[in-house]
Amino acid sequence: MGANADRVPVLSVRGLSKTFRSVRGADVAAVDDVTFDVAAGSCFGLVGESGSGKSTVASLVMGMVRPDAGSIVLQGEDIAHLRGRRARLIFDRAQMVFQNPVGSFDPRHTLGCGVAEGLRNRGMAKKPAEMRARALMQRCGLAPELFERFPHQVSGGQCQRAAIARALVCQPALLICDEATSALDVTVQSQIVELLEGIREETGMAQLIICHDMALVQRMCDTVAVMCAGRIVESGPADQVIAHPRHDYTKSLIEAVL
Repeated sequence: MGANADRVPVLSVRGLSKTFRSVRGADVAAVDDVTFDVAAGSCFGLVGESGSGKSTVASLVMGMVRPDAGSIVLQGEDIAHLRGRRARLIFDRAQMVFQNPVGSFDPRHTLGCGVAEGLRNRGMAKKPAEMRARALMQRCGLAPELFERFPHQVSGGQCQRAAIARALVCQPALLICDEATSALDVTVQSQIVELLEGIREETGMAQLIICHDMALVQRMCDTVAVMCAGRIVESGPADQVIAHPRHDYTKSLIEAVL
């Protein structure tokens, strides 16, 4: 981890809000006036318990959900309300790794096909797309023979490595990891963290880590924001927030794992 005050923000979120209608007809503010920056080459942690709104923030940034208010500036362009073909540029600049790696792949296709798919969709010929996919899978610690395996034929850790490779094929400026290690055992989780740290050092990409684990945040992140009931209740340098938490909710998260 290191200081990032002088780095240019890759992602700048301002006043982001999203309300959903519950099954009982009541309005629920899933995200309420959320503001933060993710600098180039840095790792930003968005942490909170289930239902805190952190995954909704990730969905809003990726254009999977439309915000009610606020701006999402990605590499200098507000993407909050892009539509149609213009919205596709989000996926050239930002990619996401999900909690369930097996479920994020099409079970009818091999891992290699899934990793290469983004390049094929952008017009790259089959052979060079496969070559780049193979190289990225190898960089992510996968043996060459796994290129031809199906998602159900590999371990959860191997599948998550393939998901990271898939996210990297288009060289995004921002990588969002939504609970990307929580379904893995401790040893594999540590290996995935090391992989993500190495990729950030090599590429200079920004990383947004969505999780509930303050120990993971302490290891990976430069800066952290703590979410509770849709709002950021505390933020700052990760080491400082963990060592000297101000909000009671932050203290309870830290006491649960540290």
